[in-house]
Amino acid sequence: TTGGFLSCILALVLPLAYGFQPDLVLLALGPAHGLQDPQAALLAALLRGPAGGRVLVLMEQESTCQLVGVLARVLHGEPPPSLGPFSMASPDDLQALVHLRGQLEAQWEMLQVAAPSGVP
Repeated sequence: TTGGFLSCILALVLPLAYGFQPDLVLLALGPAHGLQDPQAALLAALLRGPAGGRVLVLMEQESTCQLVGVLARVLHGEPPPSLGPFSMASPDDLQALVHLRGQLEAQWEMLQVAAPSGVP
């Protein structure tokens, strides 16, 4: 879902990327990457920030010409295409994200969120 994709990007991928502050981001899209073209383009666009614009996308030869064109435009600074109608993240998507985040928090300080003062 659109909501599940955005939740994953905003709650996991971007905090890790900004916390790590990479010199270069490598985005590898294999034949079964499972992303729609607008999702792949948005991911590439958002990853430009933490890497100072340095994103390298590797794709399988079977990738569509349309995806290659969209990614090339996004990596040159154009806005990504619309994701289309928004749909909420499913409870299963959110549960999987919370579980994965919980597993990674111990190793990735930027994922640790302190409770506001006065909250148990």
